[in-house]
Amino acid sequence: RIIDLQMDLLNRRLEKQQLRCELTPEAKQFIIDAAYDPQFGARPLRRAIRSMIEDKAAELMLTDSLGRGDTVQARIDGNELILTKHGV
Repeated sequence: RIIDLQMDLLNRRLEKQQLRCELTPEAKQFIIDAAYDPQFGARPLRRAIRSMIEDKAAELMLTDSLGRGDTVQARIDGNELILTKHGV
């Protein structure tokens, strides 16, 4: 799936910061549903990952909530996608 390829690319970039991102199955489907647009192909999916995952992870890093060696997990809480340290 394209989302898996996009997440692999993101995780390769995060490796430089010694970070990793995981999606729960529900979070993965949430992103797919939010980004679905048959007219534009995978481009909306890339933008959705950037805004829903990358931007939020950057905020966590800036507030020192996320550091080297951490794994962040994207999951659904109600109707919202949230990021937390894995296991929190």
